[in-house]
Order: sequence, then C-alpha cells, then structure tokens
Amino acid sequence: MRLRHLSVLAAVTALLTLPVQAGAAQSSHTYHVAPRGSDHANGTQASPLRTIGACLERVRPGDTCLIHQGTYREQLTPPSGTEGAPITIAAYGDGPVTIDGTEQVTGWKDAGDGLIAADTDLPPDPDFNAVFLDNVRAAEGRWPNSGPDPLNTTWAEADTTSTDQHIDDTDLPDADWTGATVHLWAGSNPWAQQTGTVTATSQG
Repeated sequence: MRLRHLSVLAAVTALLTLPVQAGAAQSSHTYHVAPRGSDHANGTQASPLRTIGACLERVRPGDTCLIHQGTYREQLTPPSGTEGAPITIAAYGDGPVTIDGTEQVTGWKDAGDGLIAADTDLPPDPDFNAVFLDNVRAAEGRWPNSGPDPLNTTWAEADTTSTDQHIDDTDLPDADWTGATVHLWAGSNPWAQQTGTVTATSQG
C-alpha cells in the first residue's frame, strides 16, 4: 500500500459578528445554529439548524444568524444585506465558535515501513491542498526530509553522472518515485530553480 491522497482543503477562522451589505427587501427573522440541530429544523432556539450554511440559505436582509458554541466544518460565502438592513452573523455568546474549512481524514491503515495511509477526496486545485496535524500545518512528504523553514531547506546532491534527462543519486531510497515532483537547483544561480514531474524511476 502506498501513502497517497492525504491532503485536505483547509481554512480556519473564528466566527464573530459580521454585518454584510448590498441590496434587497428587509426582513427581521432570527435563526439559531447549533451542533445538536438539524438543517430540516425551523431554526428557532429550541429547534436550531445544524450548519451555518443552511442558515445563510434562509436569511434575507435584516435577518440574523446566531451561532451557538461549537466547531463547524464548512466553507461559507455570506450573502449580502442592504445598508439599512444588514444580515448579521454572530456568535450567540454561550462559548467559542469556530468555522473550520478542513475535512477530517479517517480510515487510517498500516501501510508498512512505519507508515500509515488513508484515502480522501481532494479538491480539484492541488495548490490548495494541505494537511493539518493538531491544528498545525504539516510539511509535505519529501526526500530528503527538511525542517519547517522553507528558506533553509535541506537539498539532495545529484551525482556527476546526472544529465538533463535523468538524475543520478546513489543515496536516493529505493522506491517508486513516479509521479513525484522534483525541484531542481543548479546552484550557480539561486533564482534559477526548476520543477518537473518524475516519469520513471530505478534504484539510484
């Protein structure tokens, strides 16, 4: 089993009072959202909605979403109110409220050689993929391993038998690197780095 598909989309923020404005007719409803709720509920304090997204689908200018204590794993785009009737999204006040745009990865299995692996669906744009471990962004798996400072990274050193078509490195672990991204730096010009995709590998 190979270690793959571990990145998840991530964006974390705290939810505070947020009036948003634009144009539409005025309303005056207050909806409640709580982890114990249901998106099929009517949104009252006794029968709250489960997700902030469900509340945002219902609100109109002048309405309010009150969010109760908890963590909400959602990606949100708040709607617009009007200058005289803003839409208010606010913490209810019974404890901290967090919006977490990440998806929890479950189903971890032993992948051998001291590794564990899990499959997860990735968003279409890999530039936004990231893994968070204990709320700290983890470094992408790489060889040679390096510290968290991207300005002081650890580089491998290619053998002199390398060409513009292949890279030789006798220290490279014997593994299938096909599909991996390789970062190249000639060393003579620190601004002339290149990247490419590994199309085939063999030992060394």
